[in-house]
Amino acid sequence: MSRTRRTWIASTMGVLAAALYAADLLGLKPPPRILPSAVLAIAAVVIGVSARRPQPAGDVTPVPAQAAPTTRRALSIAGLALHLLLFVPILPIGLVAPGPGILAIHGTWLIGLILAWRLRHANPPIVLAIPFVTAGVIAVILWVGTTMLGWQP
Repeated sequence: MSRTRRTWIASTMGVLAAALYAADLLGLKPPPRILPSAVLAIAAVVIGVSARRPQPAGDVTPVPAQAAPTTRRALSIAGLALHLLLFVPILPIGLVAPGPGILAIHGTWLIGLILAWRLRHANPPIVLAIPFVTAGVIAVILWVGTTMLGWQP
């Protein structure tokens, strides 16, 4: 699939996910609440950033001797799996937070996913740290919302 077509599909899916998400926050959409928009957003990100780039035939660059390729791959897979697992407790966050809080929390998680996906080859140890940082930021958002802004379950 060409890069242009892949970008077009990802953009369309992203716009549809944003529309479903906005309809959910405004109460215009019946259940299953946030799940369809979250799935569409994740699919749009994966399709949009996973374009294959052909390497030139004469380009032979040495691989840095930081860690074995299997170790680097395992760190990336573990980090991405932990980040996707972090979405399970974030999914029902609407029971505690109002619309802007949900947007901030889901946006934080999505930014973490995009960063993890982009860094999966370049820096796998950071990919493993991203779910923990994201969870910490989300905990701070929830703490500020419940103590200072009066969010209640």
